[in-house]
Amino acid sequence: MIKELLLLLYFIILVYAFANTKCGGKRYKCGEENQNNVCVNVSEYRGKVHELSPCADDDKTCLWQDAAYQKPIYCTDKPAKDKILPGETCSGDSDCLSNSCIGGICLGLKLNQQCSRHQQCDVGYYCDTYCKEQVQFEQLCSNDYQCTNNCVCNLGKCAYYYSLENNIKADNPKACYYGYINPNNGTCQNGPHSLTKSKPCETDTDCILLDSNEKLYGYSECQCGFNAGGFSYCSLAEGDPEYLKILELFQWLLQVNQYCHTILRYGPCSSLYLDEYIDYQKAVKFYELQSQIMFNDECIQKIYTDEYWGINSDRLYILLIILLLLQ
Repeated sequence: MIKELLLLLYFIILVYAFANTKCGGKRYKCGEENQNNVCVNVSEYRGKVHELSPCADDDKTCLWQDAAYQKPIYCTDKPAKDKILPGETCSGDSDCLSNSCIGGICLGLKLNQQCSRHQQCDVGYYCDTYCKEQVQFEQLCSNDYQCTNNCVCNLGKCAYYYSLENNIKADNPKACYYGYINPNNGTCQNGPHSLTKSKPCETDTDCILLDSNEKLYGYSECQCGFNAGGFSYCSLAEGDPEYLKILELFQWLLQVNQYCHTILRYGPCSSLYLDEYIDYQKAVKFYELQSQIMFNDECIQKIYTDEYWGINSDRLYILLIILLLLQ
């Protein structure tokens, strides 16, 4: 009995030792099967304990952001899906943003037709008062969507994705080979990498970043996690393998995304191979949400971090988790 009490005391000390003050000590646990349509109930007056019950109906969602003590969150209807953009498959005119479905494909506005936003123009065009052909490599531009789908707008001209070597001037990190710009001199460089990952943190100073010479670069953010222990974790950085994996996977999308609408160059797009798109999106969300998805219980996955767990692929996540835990 004494051994069990000491173990419990050790766990409590460990939790509080890594308490991130900006997170308010919030902890998340799975509650009973969904009752009265309540998906989040804050059961402690200081707002620390959040009891979760995923919505039983797949057509419902849980808007958990406003949860507070004595203010439970109820399952609500999911918002209507966005209208389909030009170039994507449809079954009727009402599916399409343009209200024009011909031969099972949504059609958009053509060259020189008046428009107010990119989404109205057909594949291969962008909107600048009128639909215009997307701009080729090294031609003038003011934003990425004006460029062909294999280019981004860098220093006012279209440049190929992730093509510029280190020490070349840039203002768009997606033009740089390693996807990072040195903020001190505005040139492409290797991004900083994390000294410690997948370990709990208390403040940003626990999240040490090193440059390519293994010297102190700065600190990443100690982000609040969604887990039973209330642990926080350091955000990832542009020199970490998880970020570089995104750049690698995007190269596969570049092989076929020229057939996508300019807005859908990163997907979802019917011209992209589904497995490659899923792997890319999974890697992006893992990089963005790593702190939040660490050690999620199933109910947390369904309510708080579904934008990651709802992507239909698990193999890449398993690989990334293994990489994190081995470091």
